[in-house]
Amino acid sequence: MAKKKLTEAEIDALTTQRTTEYRCGPTPSGGAYMIGHFFDKNMFPCPKRDAKYAQLIEYDKDGNVIHEYRGDFDINE
Repeated sequence: MAKKKLTEAEIDALTTQRTTEYRCGPTPSGGAYMIGHFFDKNMFPCPKRDAKYAQLIEYDKDGNVIHEYRGDFDINE
């Protein structure tokens, strides 16, 4: 049985605080999906719009990490 892909609206409904963002489709490193975690200036989880730091993790189709990014983040840039 094939796995059903969630729509962005379904993902939003499943994510309570939206401190994490999930993206399907080819990632910059050729992964199957990417998950981003967002943090405020004190390194506490926060919504993307308030983030000062981010951790982005790319995964292959089998769920293996293929690349990870960490650093300063400014949504206005």
